[in-house]
Amino acid sequence: MNSIDTTSVINSRRAVEDAWKKYSDKQKVIIILLLSVFSLYGLFKITKKLLNISFRSINPLPTIHSAVARIFISTKNNSSLPKKTDPTLLQANKTDLVSKNQKKILPDGTSIEGEIENEMLNGKGKMTFFDQTTSEGVFKDNNLIDGHGIKIVAAPEDEEINDDEYEGCVKNGQPNGEGKLTYSNGNIAQGVFLNGMLHGNCKIFNGQKLIEEGFFQNNLLHGKGKKIQENGTILEGEFLYGKLCGQGKIIEVGGFTREGMFYNDQLDGPGKVENSDKSILEGIFSMGEIHKGKGRSFISPTEYFEGTFENGKLSGDNNLHVTAKKSVKGNFFQGQIHGHVNIKYDNGKEWDGTIYMSKPHTGNGYYESNLGYTVEGSFLNGNHFGKGKIDYHNGVSEEGNFLNGKLSGVGTKINKYVTTLGNFKNGIANGVGIRRLYNGVIFGGNFFNGQFNGPVNLVTHEGPAGQLIYLHDRLINGEGISFDDEYLYQGTFVGGELTGEGLKINTFDGTTFEGFFENRKLSGEGKITYLDGKVSKGFFVEDKIFNGNGFFILGNDTYEGNFVNGLLEGVCHTINTDKPKEGFFKASKLMNGHGRIHVEVNGTTQIYEGNLKEGLCHGQGKLWFNQQDWAEGSFEEGLFKGVGVVFYDGNRHEGNFIAYHLYGEGKMILKDGSLFEGDFKGQFLKGRARMFDGSIHEGEFFKAKLNGLGKKTYPNKVIEGVFRNGELNGYGKIIEKDKDTIEGLFKDSVLVVYDS
Repeated sequence: MNSIDTTSVINSRRAVEDAWKKYSDKQKVIIILLLSVFSLYGLFKITKKLLNISFRSINPLPTIHSAVARIFISTKNNSSLPKKTDPTLLQANKTDLVSKNQKKILPDGTSIEGEIENEMLNGKGKMTFFDQTTSEGVFKDNNLIDGHGIKIVAAPEDEEINDDEYEGCVKNGQPNGEGKLTYSNGNIAQGVFLNGMLHGNCKIFNGQKLIEEGFFQNNLLHGKGKKIQENGTILEGEFLYGKLCGQGKIIEVGGFTREGMFYNDQLDGPGKVENSDKSILEGIFSMGEIHKGKGRSFISPTEYFEGTFENGKLSGDNNLHVTAKKSVKGNFFQGQIHGHVNIKYDNGKEWDGTIYMSKPHTGNGYYESNLGYTVEGSFLNGNHFGKGKIDYHNGVSEEGNFLNGKLSGVGTKINKYVTTLGNFKNGIANGVGIRRLYNGVIFGGNFFNGQFNGPVNLVTHEGPAGQLIYLHDRLINGEGISFDDEYLYQGTFVGGELTGEGLKINTFDGTTFEGFFENRKLSGEGKITYLDGKVSKGFFVEDKIFNGNGFFILGNDTYEGNFVNGLLEGVCHTINTDKPKEGFFKASKLMNGHGRIHVEVNGTTQIYEGNLKEGLCHGQGKLWFNQQDWAEGSFEEGLFKGVGVVFYDGNRHEGNFIAYHLYGEGKMILKDGSLFEGDFKGQFLKGRARMFDGSIHEGEFFKAKLNGLGKKTYPNKVIEGVFRNGELNGYGKIIEKDKDTIEGLFKDSVLVVYDS
């Protein structure tokens, strides 16, 4: 053994100490830190050799930024990674050490080689399947994260999760790039993916059948594309978030075709419709309906309009309206017959002449009015003349000779319970005539202004029954039958009035009153039997229930309940609806439940029908401002608040309301067909409008006009900038096809300062 040279060691130590003294305190700290690092690194090298472990943190794998793979994707959580790995791929009692460039055969025949941890590829490696297809790249728990080849991920053990199979480019564990996705329902998507979603040119198949193709964004057609629906309908053109928006075409099975500008899969702007019978409808459309144009518009397979359309309605001459029961050819105005027309009915009858406001004006024939009656005969200047007939469809009819629209001469008037035959003047019986009752009893005598006056002969089933004296259709005294314009009375008469026990029948609707009468009105104990068999019974005052069980009509509802001193009190139920409603009444005022009441809004009395709480509009209901304008939706303590619809002055508003004004997401459709959508704050809107002329306006609106930053898009021109009252006022620009862009300061859409 060699001896240590003590003197050399001491001299070396002194040299080191002298050198050390020359360094500053800061330099000394740095040197100590460096020496510590070198010592640790040396220790690390020794340990690495002893354990033969490959640390990827020191010697990292290169990152591969693209991949081609086949993966199963859970449609429930949209993750390409499983919640847990197939347990058959794991083996128990293995070490947690990483082995580099090792190879292992899995139970299903798949081989793995590379960086293996816990019996699975974790890091760079390669996986070879039983069919010799491979995946190669960076793995985590046998799942390809970045690389290329074939990758299969086992489905989670959850019966509620349907798994989709993907084959193609993978990045960060998700489909990215070219690939193919087979959905659990059998559909196949093929094309470009971005972060697991279709994004680019793609196709979707159902088996061998193509159902969608084009440019996609976030799994939806967004750009030029084509879609084939289950019923065979084809949509192609410009798409926006899965809907046809822009130039497009829809072809239905059977040949029905729509082509033009679309919005939300509906024709909206210039367009053309070719019907299955090859007829054409062409013009400007609004929300799928013709707004202005010419052609044939089908309402149903058996009904159509053909001709010139203005504001969505037939207008002008030589137009045609065909239904299953009639065909109308001639003049129309706003969809209604207006002027000379020829009408042919399926019963073989015909009208030829002028019609105004659904009434015959001049002409002759047979006409069915939408006002609820039919007429036959000749008309001049709106008046029926000559031999003819009017049927009012409520059991009332008139037949005979007419003059100035009224029966004049021999004629017949019929209602449900009484038939009058004789001579008429100005529509009223005058002269000799008879009345035949519903029970066959006949009265014969002289009429004066429609009433019997003087002696009247009575004939029953048993033959002549004597003579009665009438004055103005009233039996003066004694037992018998009397009349007026509405009722037939039977019983004891005193001074021409039904008094005491008797019977009264409404000759139009069949309602029957029985009981004690005073001056022709039920006053005392009695009952009322309605045509549908319902009965009110109790104590009556002037034909109205005062105490007892009866009926109370509120709007379209009829309530049955208990009356106290002539007023409905307590809990009552409707009897005329399929789903009975319950309401609580106090002094005949509906307090809680459902019904129709009069309410005060802004100092005016209006009609409300719907749910009530403590006598106030509360819940779902409808309020009529007038015959044309209304608000329907949610009410709260008497105020219109929540989701609903308001129709006012021809304009329709839909969305969330506060005090009859839109607040939040909603839409507004003006009477000219313009559609506004977006975020409303009263009369302010931030959103989008499709105008009646087909142009698109976007930005900030006030009172349906651009006010603030905005943009107007026309077929060949774009205007954008700062707007006031719909006109450019401030900085803006006009971009017109095949022309130079105009940019600068504008006033009322006129350029005042040019921006070069």
